[in-house]
Amino acid sequence: MNGIVKYFNNTRGFGFIAPLIGRPDTAEEVFFHTSSLVGLKPGERAAVPIETEVSFDLVRGKGGRPQAANVRLVRINGKTLAGAHKTNNPHNRHSSLGDELAL
Repeated sequence: MNGIVKYFNNTRGFGFIAPLIGRPDTAEEVFFHTSSLVGLKPGERAAVPIETEVSFDLVRGKGGRPQAANVRLVRINGKTLAGAHKTNNPHNRHSSLGDELAL
């Protein structure tokens, strides 16, 4: 599913995504952590700009609340990222992700 990043805390490495298609189980914004960003190396930090379009898988997080997994950046500031059209491929890695987001 796709959504828009509505909040991101650079210090703590988490944010919230507003799904673009309303579903009963995603009426609220969905939590995500930088560890769920596809293309980052373990321990690598990232900053995700507000209003970034992303694709993600919806999973049940701690406490049974909806959470985003396999978050892939699709568009930042109106610019579609290389490889963004391949978001349905679970093995796709955006080579530009670290360059775009590294702190």
